[in-house]
Formats: sequence, C-alpha cells, structure tokens
Amino acid sequence: MDERSYLERLLSIVCSVFDAYSVVLYMHDKHSGEFRIAAHFSLGDHVLTDSVAEPGKGFVGWIVRNRQPLLINNVDKKKGKLGYYQPDVETTIKAFMGCPLKRGQGVICLDSKRTFCFSEKDQKILHLFADFLLDIHERFELARASQNQFQHYHCLQLIHAMRKNIKRWPDFLSKFLALMSDAAGFEHSFLAARDPNGDRYYIEGAHVSMMSDKMAETHLDMSVGLVGFVFRNGQPVITGEGDGSSCTPLFGKAVKTQPMKSVLLLPLTFQKQVRGVLGLSSPSAQPIDDDLKTFCMMASEQLALFLENLYLRSKLQESEAYARNLQDSYNNSSGAAPARGA
Repeated sequence: MDERSYLERLLSIVCSVFDAYSVVLYMHDKHSGEFRIAAHFSLGDHVLTDSVAEPGKGFVGWIVRNRQPLLINNVDKKKGKLGYYQPDVETTIKAFMGCPLKRGQGVICLDSKRTFCFSEKDQKILHLFADFLLDIHERFELARASQNQFQHYHCLQLIHAMRKNIKRWPDFLSKFLALMSDAAGFEHSFLAARDPNGDRYYIEGAHVSMMSDKMAETHLDMSVGLVGFVFRNGQPVITGEGDGSSCTPLFGKAVKTQPMKSVLLLPLTFQKQVRGVLGLSSPSAQPIDDDLKTFCMMASEQLALFLENLYLRSKLQESEAYARNLQDSYNNSSGAAPARGA
C-alpha cells in the first residue's frame, strides 16, 4: 500500500471519529514550498484535490501562517473560506476545525454541515491524530530516501563495472544513458560533446531523443541555450520542481524541443576544458534533492574518467602512428641513399 492510500484510510477513521463531512490533509512540498493536498476523505466528491493553501488566505492559510489551531463552530463566509471546495459547496459547510502539523509540515482540517459539532476536547484529539499522521509521512519519506540511495549506489556499481567490461564507446554510452534515466527518474538523458574545432557541439548520444535524427546530427551553436552556457562557463545548471518550465531553451531557440520543467546539466571537464555536458531532462516536474544531485555528480565523474581514458588512448595511438611514420620515412631514406665510394 502506498503512502496516499495509507493516509486516506487513516483520514476515514478521523472522519468517523468526529462525525465530519470531510477531512483534508495538506502537506508542505519541500521542492515548491507550497502546501498541497496530500490526502483526503469525504462523504461527497467535491474536494478540490489540486488546491493550494496560501499562507494567510482562508481558514487553512491562517493555520499555515500562524501555526495555531483553529475552531469555528458557526462559519461566517464573510470572514473567510475553506478553499478546498467550489463556492456552491462551501456555502453548505457550517463548522470547521483544523490544526497544524509539527514544524510547519502541514495542516489537518475537517468540516461539518452541522453547527456547534466540534469542541476544544475534539481539537486536542485532532492534535494526536496530526502527530500520528506526520510520523507516518516521515517514515514513508525515510523509506523512499533509503530506496533511492540504494538504487543510486547500485547504478554507480554497474557503471564502474561497465568501465571494465564494455570496451566499445557507443555501447558504453548507450547503456550509461539508459541507466541514468532509470535511476534518476528523468525521461530524457543525453551527452553533448565539443566538436574538434572547439566552438560548437553535437549530441553524441541520447536515451529518448528530444529532437529529430537530422537535427541530432547538426553541430550546434555554443553561444546560446542552457547546454551552451554549461560549455562556456563550466558550471552545472539545475532546475527542478517549483521552478516551472525553463525560460531558456536547452539548445537555443533554433532547435525546437518540448519545454522541460526539470533539467540537470553537468559539465564533463578534463585537460582543463569542458569536453562534454551530461544532460537529464523531463517535461514533467521532478524533485531534485541533494541525494540525486550527489549521485548525478558522481556518475558524471565516472563518465568523464571514461572519456579522458579514450582521449589519452587516442593521443597515444596518434603518437605511435606518428613515430612509425617517422621510422618508416627514415628507413626509406636510408635505403635510398647511395653507397659510399660509388
């Protein structure tokens, strides 16, 4: 059973205990900073599940801002509103009771179509339920964090093993990008590589490409777009849930792609130059916490090491080829020289 289902079962018990019409649980979203409905239970189908409690606005917003309980046994619509019903439904609500969760983590509130049905004793009991609900939420959060950390660690192990077992660069890159998308939860992943001239770049590989095959083969302008910014400045770009769609296109305005709400771009630096950019992006909002950032940084370092090894190997092969050519030229010139005394 997932967290939402678990919370809704508990809210149904709260609703029964207080003989309420609806019970609504708002939780603070760490990424957007907003208070959104995490779960609810109602005897009707009128709760607006996408509602956001703004501090200071309405009864729920008052609790959010003041972190104090609120009990209203005869609701006066002129003095405030609940905010999680349409106006025509809200007029039928006669009583409201709510209390904050500890540390400003959220608000639990319930209502009734009967006046004077809640008491101060009820409010004390509601506090106990609030503490219990927060404890459950934090346990689920801890379990999710542990699961994500394990998945990230396992992915890093696979990448490390790939560096030893997969010799062909195209095979390594394809596997690497697929692993990154899966472990990070992003729909798209790609590697942008600096071209030999150093002033443009191209998409060397992608997992679920964002552009046409023809455009993917084009060498792109490094002076525009978020990817170009990373190449020029050597600094990562991270936009996540709560930031909305990025105002700056990933590859510049000339390259048409779907707007991305979550973007993570990391520079791959070796030989004192940004040689590539590892990109993760998603059209839907994805939470980007510190654990995910650390994982992606570590994975990008593994990729940079692999690229540097390929670079050094290529330079070594060039040097060996150059030395062989010199040797061949010397041998040929020595063989063609006239013998002494001729």
